[in-house]
Amino acid sequence: RAEVNRDASDPVWITFSVDVQTDLGGSAVRHILVRVWNWKENGVHQEIGSADLKLVECGENDFVLALALDGATGQGGISFSIVPDSHPVVSSPPPLVVRTAPAFLIHASGRKIAKMDGGLLKKQDSDPFFRIIAPSGVCLYRSEWIMKTSNPDWKPFPISLSDLTNKSLDDKITVEVFDFDADGGMDLCGREQTTLRNLLHGLPYRVGLFQGDGKPGGAFEISRVDPIAQ
Repeated sequence: RAEVNRDASDPVWITFSVDVQTDLGGSAVRHILVRVWNWKENGVHQEIGSADLKLVECGENDFVLALALDGATGQGGISFSIVPDSHPVVSSPPPLVVRTAPAFLIHASGRKIAKMDGGLLKKQDSDPFFRIIAPSGVCLYRSEWIMKTSNPDWKPFPISLSDLTNKSLDDKITVEVFDFDADGGMDLCGREQTTLRNLLHGLPYRVGLFQGDGKPGGAFEISRVDPIAQ
């Protein structure tokens, strides 16, 4: 996933790499689905369009694909310039470490977390904390709560591939944000499923959160990821 280009209809993204052996099973004729999104502050990003890419068709010249949404074209185009592996790209972004790192220290924050009803008195802000839930339902991490804020900056937290069911970056994990209450009656501000792979690329990244009735609950943002050697 690329970084966000703000207020741009002709974005230019940082160079990224595709390893034919590792990522495509050794075949340059495999289809790659390219999806382009319009970034939204609440984490509920809007898809602009998608295109089907084959590396074997690109050659070494610029290659342009039309973007389509629900089968309709006219959504613009996306252009690729292919650099062969005989000319290694030294400016590739740091997230490439995800291929080898077994664990990560993740810097997370909340943005516009929903203000929950604190009983008879309406609270001005929540006292939010979050949990990371594995596919098995096990809680992998619970953060500290931060008092009276809708935009908390939590302490960095560790997560390891060995904690996940299939030990894969693509295992589904659930992010849950709650409003802390001293009586133990924690209110859900919002939750959403994502993957470690989503959290590690194109930072900062926001996951839109939703309450039980489907209402927006704010966003969970990842601003930085540091690999941890084990």
